[in-house]
This record gives sequence, C-alpha cells and structure tokens, in this order.
Amino acid sequence: MTKKNWTFLSNHLRIFAYLAEHPDITTQRLAYQTGLSIRAVQIILDDLEQERYLSKERIGRNNRYKVNADKPLRHRLEKKHCVRDILRALGVETESEELRGSYFQDLRIKTFNKGRTSKKNMVLV
Repeated sequence: MTKKNWTFLSNHLRIFAYLAEHPDITTQRLAYQTGLSIRAVQIILDDLEQERYLSKERIGRNNRYKVNADKPLRHRLEKKHCVRDILRALGVETESEELRGSYFQDLRIKTFNKGRTSKKNMVLV
C-alpha cells in the first residue's frame, strides 16, 4: 500500500495565512516558502483576489497584500465561520489584531527528498 501525501490545510489557506503575516513578500519568495511553483502561487493569488479574500496595492515594483480575514468561508457548511477563525486557530497574526504564537514561527519547508530539512529551506520570520 502506497502512502498518500495529503494535508488538512489547502494551498489557498497556506498562502492566505502566510500573507497575513508577511504582506510584503514577493511571489517568488512566497512560492519558495510554501513549496509551490510560482505559477501555482499566481493562480491562487488570482483566486483569492477575485473572491475578495485578498487585495493588493502596488508599491514601486512590488505588491503589498492585505487579507480580508472577516470574509466568510466559501463552503455552505462553513459559511457561519470567517477566515479569521482559522487564522486564530493557527495562531496567525494579522495587521488588525495580535494573536499569540505563530503558525509559521517554526515552520520549516521540507524538501521532497524524504522530508529532510536544511538551513536553506528554513522560513525567514
């Protein structure tokens, strides 16, 4: 029996939560930190922006992202909760409030070769 690689958190939530704490990150750096391709990150950013979970402001050559954590979740069974509820559960700080701990504080992105980590793969917080 082969081991399936799946997680409880979607890539959309992973990127959204990371942007809540790092609003000035570049797309390239975001892709590196989350272990996704630049194209996958761009698609997710477009999805989040189209649904108004995220807005961006152009500052020079870079973007500054602002998350809309008060927007309700999309699935009909989860609509009574907003994204902020998930961010709180993860201990993610947003600009509008301070939460204890941080989901990304000790996060290390594992390489795909048997889960080994190295200093170059550590998230810079």
